[in-house]
Amino acid sequence: MHFDLSVTEPILSATISDKSKMAGGLLLQSQRNDVFQEAQRVGVDPRIFDWSQEESRFSRAPVSVLFHEASGFYFKFDQTEEGHYCKYSPGTQTTTEEGSPGSWTGQMGYVTRWLNNLKREIDAPDLWGTLAGGSPLSEVAALAKDSANTPFSEAELKRVEASLAEIRKAVIASHSLTVEKLDRIDANLEYLKESAERLGRKDWLNVAVSVVINIITTAAVPPDTARHILTVAGTVLNWVLGGSPLLPHPLQ
Repeated sequence: MHFDLSVTEPILSATISDKSKMAGGLLLQSQRNDVFQEAQRVGVDPRIFDWSQEESRFSRAPVSVLFHEASGFYFKFDQTEEGHYCKYSPGTQTTTEEGSPGSWTGQMGYVTRWLNNLKREIDAPDLWGTLAGGSPLSEVAALAKDSANTPFSEAELKRVEASLAEIRKAVIASHSLTVEKLDRIDANLEYLKESAERLGRKDWLNVAVSVVINIITTAAVPPDTARHILTVAGTVLNWVLGGSPLLPHPLQ
């Protein structure tokens, strides 16, 4: 039996060499592996994702979709006649963004961008939620509006310094920090220490709440760690307005 290799060889060559071709619009296993490895490189645990399928925007063919179930964020691996296309959430500056990279290499560039956006959003603490309540620090801050704005005594200034040291210890113990970030945090705490000498306790506590939130943002800690730091701060600063000691909550 004789095969006409002049017909079959180009077909086989195109199938093997062009990784961007996908049967039925779904990703190849090797492409899914590329996404897995990129998630690891960016620092996002691949186990938090689920693969699914949706109908292509451009045809009735199924295409691959990677979901982050906890947040509802996703990356849709679509394709047009010109090549790869994508739709993903979260975007860099908007909830949803789209792109037409064409090649698989270009598509992976969008995957990297999406993974970084996702990491940014899922690691961000809910600062508005912090101000609204739910932590000892917000409970202490809520008392400020009905409190006298008396100055700190010399003994209390020493206690302020000790309380700030406890907050610093909690931040360092709960999250790995670069030297640059630690320097910025120390500068914020030093500012609080100095401002206690010239501000009344009510004004100082309001400033302290903002500074602690700024420290959490600077440290870029995950949500559970942010709540722990807020709990510690609320516990060690509760005395400022004459409150009784608060029992610290364990880090979940």
